[in-house]
Amino acid sequence: MPKQLINLIGIVVAAGILVLAVVIGVVPQISTALSTSSQADQVAAQNDAYQLRIDQLQRQKQNMAALNASVAQLHRQIPAEYRLDDVFLLVANSAQTAKATITSVTAGDPAAFVQRSAPVPAGQPTPAPTASATPAPSASASPAASPAPVAQPPAGAAAAAGQGRTQIEITIQVTVPDTKNAAKFLDALRSGPRLLANVSSVAAGGGTGSAVSLQVTALAFAEPSTAVVAKGGN
Repeated sequence: MPKQLINLIGIVVAAGILVLAVVIGVVPQISTALSTSSQADQVAAQNDAYQLRIDQLQRQKQNMAALNASVAQLHRQIPAEYRLDDVFLLVANSAQTAKATITSVTAGDPAAFVQRSAPVPAGQPTPAPTASATPAPSASASPAASPAPVAQPPAGAAAAAGQGRTQIEITIQVTVPDTKNAAKFLDALRSGPRLLANVSSVAAGGGTGSAVSLQVTALAFAEPSTAVVAKGGN
């Protein structure tokens, strides 16, 4: 066999062994190193997120006095009785502010308090409601009138009394001149002095020169310590 051929075969075999060694030994190590680096980056990103949350909590801790004062103010808006007359008065005053005509105000049965997962910041302006495809009533909106049919305290109030904080769903039907006054009505409902939460609305109408029919739902709260039920409404 020629010497050159023997040398060529030796070179090919050596190269094959070298490639095999790289594939078996070096490539897995590189892959492991890349995986470890990726995990380290993920851990660093998580640490940054945790640090950001810690910084936010520390800033909130510095404002704890203001937060406690805000909570105390909201607690003062939650009566110890199932009294709804102040809710009806709030609706009437809000209607007067927005030049709305009240069609009805009804109250549901008391239910156990459910913690809100996405609180609405206090004092946040309300965007004008979006009108639905349903045509508005033909009657024009006149200046605010006294609440028409209003609900008496829920029949289940006495049964729920003494069970801690409860919530009562309030449904309001009004007619307002336009969407601007609809937003003004919703903002007035949130202004107190009786706390109404989760104020939401569905509007119908609102075309050029037409009134807006507004259905509003909200939650009123009570935190009774006794089984006292105060009647409200007209």
